[in-house]
Amino acid sequence: MKTNYRQISGYTLIEVLVGIVIFAVGMMALVQLQCSLAKSSAVETARTTSTNIAEERIEAFRSFSQIPEAGGVASFAGIKTSDATETETRGNISYSVDTVVTDFYYNQDTEEFQPTKPDPDIIYPDLKRVEMTVSWGTGDNAMAFRIDDTQSMD
Repeated sequence: MKTNYRQISGYTLIEVLVGIVIFAVGMMALVQLQCSLAKSSAVETARTTSTNIAEERIEAFRSFSQIPEAGGVASFAGIKTSDATETETRGNISYSVDTVVTDFYYNQDTEEFQPTKPDPDIIYPDLKRVEMTVSWGTGDNAMAFRIDDTQSMD
């Protein structure tokens, strides 16, 4: 007697389980990638914001309208090192801004700029170097952005 086996189409249980495992591993990789992209995006947003804060403050220094300090008007003489760390909050992130201003005087004998007055009769410096550091985050997540700029009386 001849046995007739029919061709049965479909998947076995092992094939289905292997497919589910491969799909699950792929989905976990996508979730990890998405988390990494979200974190990277948040860091870049904070970095861009810190850059904007520094640029705004540098531009405020550049907007002086007179040399001597008087009457609350923005002045070249008013560009000074801040006494304390200033804090600014944007987008639920608190940024600390430290500003250091160094006066420079032109020495005609050496034809170079120097941080000390070559002549005690000089009232105002020729240049001011502004070093600004904007930092945010705490502990292992602390980050900072630093910008240097030079302001002249011209």
